[in-house]
Amino acid sequence: SRVRETIQSSPYGLHYGTYKAAAKDEYASEALALQLTLVARSGVYPKRWESATQLLMAKSKGECDIDNCRYLILYEADFNFFKHHFVGDVGNDSINNIGKMPEEHSAKKGCTSVDATFDSILATDICRQSRIPMAIASVDASQFYNRVLHLMLWFVWYSLIKIKNVFQTILSCLQLMSFYQRSGFGDSPTSYGG
Repeated sequence: SRVRETIQSSPYGLHYGTYKAAAKDEYASEALALQLTLVARSGVYPKRWESATQLLMAKSKGECDIDNCRYLILYEADFNFFKHHFVGDVGNDSINNIGKMPEEHSAKKGCTSVDATFDSILATDICRQSRIPMAIASVDASQFYNRVLHLMLWFVWYSLIKIKNVFQTILSCLQLMSFYQRSGFGDSPTSYGG
């Protein structure tokens, strides 16, 4: 209910307005919940989840050059909800419940980006002085999985979520995904990836 209806989705045309309308109807919301439950338990997902639309948008007003742009990937609305629920909500709850939030994580309550940077530098200095092997990877495993090594995601999600079918479903979707390009001239009829 928090998502705006005008947010676009992938090439199949099922947008968030469809699901917002279904949320108001008891029968339709039960059917959608059953569908996502079956996907989570079985690991079998709709084929349309393997398609996404990719578009290049300007970060801010001004000159339109590649340095001022970023890629957005529009997934299917129900796939987006599925991965947000399990990776975002369940994963964050798992991290907070087991107390495994790293010190340098800036999402902690009352923590600023300066605190996170200082904690990261302090952790590397301590490891260097103690001669302890260490590696730091800037990985946002809850949002930007299209730019993260999927094996690393598998390890992170397996340690947090513990529901093997869920993260295998999400990762197999991402591995097999076909990307269609959207520009000012419309959507491309061909895709890459998959």
